[in-house]
Amino acid sequence: MSSTQKTEKLVKLFKPTDRILIAFSGGVDSTLLLYQLSKISALDVKAVTIKTPYIPQWEVDEAIAFCKENNIDHEVIELPFPKSIITNPGDRCYRCKKILFSSLKDYSIANGYNIIADGSNADDAGEYRPGMKALEELQIRSPLLEAGFTKRDIRNLLREYGLEIWLKYNTRLLSIYNEKKFPLISFDYTLQVILAP
Repeated sequence: MSSTQKTEKLVKLFKPTDRILIAFSGGVDSTLLLYQLSKISALDVKAVTIKTPYIPQWEVDEAIAFCKENNIDHEVIELPFPKSIITNPGDRCYRCKKILFSSLKDYSIANGYNIIADGSNADDAGEYRPGMKALEELQIRSPLLEAGFTKRDIRNLLREYGLEIWLKYNTRLLSIYNEKKFPLISFDYTLQVILAP
């Protein structure tokens, strides 16, 4: 399936009456989702970025700047460091996702949004992602995954749209790769740019 066909499938996932809250980290995946849906005039789309002590401020600043540049409704929600993950437990990814998206669920209910969407893509479905269980439990939609978008598709489309973020490297918590229960304080920045031939 081509990127054009996947985009058409993405659009068909929603109705004009839907009010969509997008979990916007400012990363590559959620940027494509937000950019594409914000261009559909019939949809009511809002981006929400969650700020926590373990998310770099520059990530939040980039998310704010992108939304301003593209006239997208955006809000930043600040949360404290979750006590349940501070010792870096084995199920930290699940706990973290559950806490962050539960806050988005509360926000959506209070503000009348019937869909919460995140930027998970088709490649994520083939990896060990314990946080995906939390998304399923909270009924969070992953439109890019549903439409079949891979990371390659996403970066290539962002490049076609002229958005420099297609070159952005992935940011993951260092603790994800370490089984030891040390305090959750470090980051691992890795460059993973995959382009079509």
